[in-house]
Amino acid sequence: MFIDLDGFKRMNDLHGHNFGDKVLKKVADKLVGSLRQSDSVARIGGDEFLIILTDFRHRSNIAKVAEKIILNISEPFLQDDKEIHVGASIGIAIFPEDADNSKILLKKADDAMYFSKRKEKNSYSFSLN
Repeated sequence: MFIDLDGFKRMNDLHGHNFGDKVLKKVADKLVGSLRQSDSVARIGGDEFLIILTDFRHRSNIAKVAEKIILNISEPFLQDDKEIHVGASIGIAIFPEDADNSKILLKKADDAMYFSKRKEKNSYSFSLN
């Protein structure tokens, strides 16, 4: 899963980078709280995160995780006495269905994320192959 936060750049520009860093930490905590111990999450730059899900049986299981992530991230929270609203656009690519190497898999997840952003922010899309 390739995740890009919706509206983060505007918030970061409005409140400053220190504020944005605090928000990113809270978002990271929400991501970790949305996953199982066997899954991995990493911030790969700016407001982008990568999640690796392991041991799933069906695409519907992945969709449920994506929905849970979007719900958890979009839940407002307080930061420095300001109510914060953040959304997430998620792109999903599946190994080996969509690609058999990490570089292409990441590219396909990234493309799917941009499709989500164009389609409807705060949503997810699977790779279109």
